Amino acid sequence: MLTFLSISALVVAAIALGGVLLLPVLILGAVIWLITLPFRLVFSLIGGLLHLVFGIVGAVLGLAGTIVGLLIVPVLFVIGAVLFTPLLPIAILFFLVWGLFRLVSPRTRVA
Repeated sequence: MLTFLSISALVVAAIALGGVLLLPVLILGAVIWLITLPFRLVFSLIGGLLHLVFGIVGAVLGLAGTIVGLLIVPVLFVIGAVLFTPLLPIAILFFLVWGLFRLVSPRTRVA
């Protein structure tokens, strides 16, 4: 029973010593937190305003890009169709020859 009381007293003393040593660290942390509070508030305000401004600019540019895309993409499709339509007979002939080659070529067997 005396061993248990001794160990308990040592544990209580260690906890008390830890609390005494921890208290200045907590106070120092609180002081540093209070000293840096105005800087953190200012930087947060600046960061929030920059985020808002860049968000608005990005939305406007995104909308402008969408409008330009809606106007230009159909024109590009028409130009592409005009340019690549003459190549269709060549493509059909190529795929016909390729299909015939695949049809008559022997299959390879994997051992």
